[in-house]
Amino acid sequence: MTRSTTRFSSALGSILTFAGIAIGLGNVWRFPYMMGSNGGSTFLITYVAFMLLLAVPAIMAEWSLGRQTRSGPVEAYRQALGRRAGLIIGLIIIVTLAVADSYYMVMIAKIAYTGWFSALNGFNGSNITDYQTGLSSGWMTLTVALGILLVGVVVLARGLKRGIEAISTLLVPLFGVIALIMIVHVLSLDGAFEKISEFIRIDTSNFSTKLAFDAMGQACFSIGLGGAISVMYGSYLKREQGLVGTAIATGVIDTGAAFMASLFIIPAVLVFGIDLAAGPTLIFQTLPLLFATMPAGHLLGSLFLISLVLVASLTAIAALEAIIAGMTDMLGHRFSRRQLIIMVILIEIALMIPTSFHPDLIGVLDIFFGNGMFMVGSLMAVIAMSWGLGYRMTLHQIGGDSPGPLDRFLTLWLKYVVPLSLIVILVGYIIEKLEGTH
Repeated sequence: MTRSTTRFSSALGSILTFAGIAIGLGNVWRFPYMMGSNGGSTFLITYVAFMLLLAVPAIMAEWSLGRQTRSGPVEAYRQALGRRAGLIIGLIIIVTLAVADSYYMVMIAKIAYTGWFSALNGFNGSNITDYQTGLSSGWMTLTVALGILLVGVVVLARGLKRGIEAISTLLVPLFGVIALIMIVHVLSLDGAFEKISEFIRIDTSNFSTKLAFDAMGQACFSIGLGGAISVMYGSYLKREQGLVGTAIATGVIDTGAAFMASLFIIPAVLVFGIDLAAGPTLIFQTLPLLFATMPAGHLLGSLFLISLVLVASLTAIAALEAIIAGMTDMLGHRFSRRQLIIMVILIEIALMIPTSFHPDLIGVLDIFFGNGMFMVGSLMAVIAMSWGLGYRMTLHQIGGDSPGPLDRFLTLWLKYVVPLSLIVILVGYIIEKLEGTH
């Protein structure tokens, strides 16, 4: 892509692209297990508050940084914070994204295997053990993850408009329709309404710094914060496109997708008596049992999983492009784009091997990178825009040539409240963890 000339074809195209990047395993795989292991309703309320008050403004800052600099996710930090500091911060963010994308593609591979098994065999009480055996195969996982990686490279070769934007425009509505069908079925199961009403009963006694950390980390992971992907795609936004409406629309669509996923995952978990704190493996325990109870579950389950793989792959592809853009910023023209793509493929393969054969590592990596480092990356982006490039540039990006009172308020909110809140959440979690070791 030529960043100086490449733009989204329309405001709707950009919103659906951002939604396509945001919607994925963060909603269907990650959100239910995060919610289940953090007390249900308290996590949900905290997540929604953080999404509206912190994540949506933060993504405006990341887009602003990209659009203001028209640069990749490393060069943008160089322009905002200086050559040396920008290089160090950009390098940390790109490494974080590379690690996160590696285990994300491993999880997509497991979803793809589940869809393949459902299409060929369906799910019933007699073949769950066979499914679990195949799911645990490291070679199977690595092979499928490699296939997803290579498909992602092909999509990137088609460019922004013909690639990710076109695919997002098709897949986001399709995912929503299939998810609605799943919700209707799950809520018709005996005892589903009673189970879910009990689960979402508000209990603030389980609020903790860990819950706040997980909720903000989920908001960052889900909407696409982290200081790289949104910065890069912000560089493709037209100057005249309003960021406030685009950010709110992206946040609402992404949060709606998380709610929809929870409305069929959580009730099914409760009805089937599965442990909500099962962690990253939660959906792999839930979906086979759910599909086995559904009329035409063989067909609908396969369609749902195929659409989920495709939607989730958009996020993985966007991350790959951000990694390549970051490496281009760091290495300049010493390597061609093809050579950089080969480097990224080799790096991702090396990173996928441990989690393919030792899936328990995913939960550990996801807390450190998916929560902590994504939050740090977004904090750096907010600081780079609001403090590095300054109030006037931030206000101009948010409010355009004629900013109003709301634009001025949001600019000040980004400059002071968002970074301070992220620092408090991060420091509070670290202190809690350190105290827990004594």
